[in-house]
Amino acid sequence: MGFLSLRPSRMYGTLLLCTVFLMSGCLHSGKGSPVRGDEDGSRGGENDLFLEAKELLLLNPAEELLISSRILPWYGGKRAACSLTFDDGTLDQYLVAFPLMKEKGYRGTFYILTGLRDEGVWQDGKTPRRLFSWKAAGELAAAGNEIGSHGVSHRDLRALFRSGRKEEAVWELEQSAGDIISRLEESLLPAGGVLTFSWPFWRSTPELEGIASEFYLGARTGGGSMDRYFSANGGFPVGYSQNLFNINSYGVRSRDRSEDISAFLWSVYSSGSWALLNFHGVDDGREGGGEGWDAIKAGQFEEILSLIRRDGFWIAPVGEILRYREERRRAVLRVERGSAAGVLLSCEDGLNDGVYNMPITVDIRIGTGSPVREVLREVSPAEESKVPFMQLQDGWYRMNLIPDGRLYALVTRPDKLAAK
Repeated sequence: MGFLSLRPSRMYGTLLLCTVFLMSGCLHSGKGSPVRGDEDGSRGGENDLFLEAKELLLLNPAEELLISSRILPWYGGKRAACSLTFDDGTLDQYLVAFPLMKEKGYRGTFYILTGLRDEGVWQDGKTPRRLFSWKAAGELAAAGNEIGSHGVSHRDLRALFRSGRKEEAVWELEQSAGDIISRLEESLLPAGGVLTFSWPFWRSTPELEGIASEFYLGARTGGGSMDRYFSANGGFPVGYSQNLFNINSYGVRSRDRSEDISAFLWSVYSSGSWALLNFHGVDDGREGGGEGWDAIKAGQFEEILSLIRRDGFWIAPVGEILRYREERRRAVLRVERGSAAGVLLSCEDGLNDGVYNMPITVDIRIGTGSPVREVLREVSPAEESKVPFMQLQDGWYRMNLIPDGRLYALVTRPDKLAAK
């Protein structure tokens, strides 16, 4: 064998472990190699630190190495993931929930109604609900939160579709995405300007889900039954065949008991899955609190945040987790060269790097008999080429690699670089 090709297992909880021997004189030819260049085919400028390491690794004779690798199910090696999501964009989400999350360093996804932002009020049946402004939406995004779409005016898209008004439902999907893209600065949008969607009333149809895929990365639904969370398309990656445009969430209600929520979170965590929590309002008893439908008390919200921290979830917006999931599913790790000085490898997922930009967490073990001293990434001269890594037990090393086809140099024997 001349290279290692690694794809993650499709069964969650099983880390696919691949091992390869790099035999002297038997190297990957580079044909079909995912090493990426500029549009004109040139490599462009490279960082001097990486360039020196690459050249010297190539100068050393190839040696027999035992290399093992595994791509982890969740970023950072966390056991499970959690997303805090909010529907409608009511004022209490900005005034109450956001400060509490910010205090703990948490980021979430805020699904907003886009056609009512300027008026500042949404007439929800007989109940007027105040909404946070576009300026507040920008502030949320600047703090690392994801702004997603909940439609233009909270119309029941499934009812529109079934009553023969498909064009109106499609308009809601397309227009609401366009509103967010046009009203927020480009730097505040998710990668590539590709958003996620939340179905109003938690209702959709298979055809609408297919149409949503033309405009969004994924779409979240929901419900209020903890015992049906997994069976109703929730908590993946139990299986990769799940519908990404009908992702289940647990709708947290004011009637829910803290002990039940704690048990639910533990069941998700212990199974290594994804807990999507859906909130509508948070009430702290002050002006602006409790605007959202069936708002929970601020104290209960704080308790939920503490439970998530206790259980050690990877807490991230929906879009980031969807990106990580797809990149992990498609990523291929290739060893391009191995020698006494270290290993040259590439990581590629074949996806659009403008949209899929999440680093994936990888564990690597190199059988050189020497510890990894440095990890360098192929970048431009102005970028930082050093990659942080962590030493684990039994010769394993953990690092976050961007699967865009660029090369990484794992240097194990700096003294061997003197072979130049």
